[in-house]
Amino acid sequence: MKKLTAIILFIVSFNVNGQEFNVWKKIQTNDQFGDPTGEWIDQIIVEGFFSNSTVYMEQMAAVVNDYGDAFSIYLFEYQEPPSTVFCHDGCFGVVVIKRENGNVEMFENVFASPRGPLYFDDKSELYKLFRSASGERIKLFIKEGTFNEYGSSTYIFEVTLP
Repeated sequence: MKKLTAIILFIVSFNVNGQEFNVWKKIQTNDQFGDPTGEWIDQIIVEGFFSNSTVYMEQMAAVVNDYGDAFSIYLFEYQEPPSTVFCHDGCFGVVVIKRENGNVEMFENVFASPRGPLYFDDKSELYKLFRSASGERIKLFIKEGTFNEYGSSTYIFEVTLP
């Protein structure tokens, strides 16, 4: 749990202006004060679409961070901060993946942090897919309602795995 807290504490700087999409890059993490930590992670920013009770297929961005032994996914509606928060106490939900070969796989018990990102580590089946399918382009479908009983938003985006 200490590692999860440390990962969530660093600030993901996100501004769609000037960002290069669909390219994995090494970035230095920042602490809660915005200062560099000296730690580096791999990150990709991808475009996608979100829908809810008032909008349909609006642009969004997803930031996927690879820490080596864990991943996080931040979702940004309208490609603008702040990132989406599914619950304020932390909760678990479902992520559905469509693979290049057309197979659809459901991953339950994906953790949504109280600070926004979805988080999965080397003990989860979703992490194992991300590692075993390196180079594969997958499509992710996330339905907020699987994380809490009130949410109606859905998020769809594609990412090429590291």
